[in-house]
Amino acid sequence: MSELLTLAEISRRSGANPETLRFYRRLGLLQPDPGPGLGYKRYPESTLDRVFFILRAKSVGFSLDEIKTLLHLDDGSCPNIKTLAKQRLADLDARIELLNKKRDALAHLIDECESHAGRDFCAILEGLKTGLHS
Repeated sequence: MSELLTLAEISRRSGANPETLRFYRRLGLLQPDPGPGLGYKRYPESTLDRVFFILRAKSVGFSLDEIKTLLHLDDGSCPNIKTLAKQRLADLDARIELLNKKRDALAHLIDECESHAGRDFCAILEGLKTGLHS
């Protein structure tokens, strides 16, 4: 039989914050062992693998709702998982494009500031007021 772990032990072994783990439990991502816990919840050792899965999935951009779906799709339905991963990739690409546009607009404002050095107004503030950063 596998060892039962406390949330503190899972936190220590995984590096995840205990509050984060409690949040995952409230969302239904982690399930304590149904047996008597002597005043606190205990988790099967396999919970540690699940926490690592959640942390890795979050690190590549999956939301907690998507992770919950991935955990339920862990039955060989690779096409569904691939579709979900492609959607996440498209979302990340769109966010990167938006961040690049914001970066370019800010770089333009900084260039304007440098070309108007010594003037008695701030080109960055003026650009934000008038929309020159667009």
